[in-house]
Amino acid sequence: MQNISTPLTVIWVFLIKFISLGYKLLQMDLQTRKLYFIQDFLRLANESLIDKFEKVLQQERKKNVEKDISPMTLAEYEQRVENAKSDLKNNRVTSAKKLKKVITSWH
Repeated sequence: MQNISTPLTVIWVFLIKFISLGYKLLQMDLQTRKLYFIQDFLRLANESLIDKFEKVLQQERKKNVEKDISPMTLAEYEQRVENAKSDLKNNRVTSAKKLKKVITSWH
């Protein structure tokens, strides 16, 4: 019987397991992938790598905020003004006093 613990065999077994795990990760839903990521992240001991992850996360958050906040066009602004005028004319408004009373009831 051959010795299956040769370095080349060990490397091949590792590669096959690694590829298999990668394939499984591709098939996982987002929640499962996040859990695997968190587990791997918690095992990190390299502070500079954690710093890099933090920077990437901050950059992505900033991109998302900038993407979500965009100035309205003049036409959108004018439409909002017309809608507000119509709401006021048709009594679809709430006074500041009434709004304050509603908000204080939340506590």
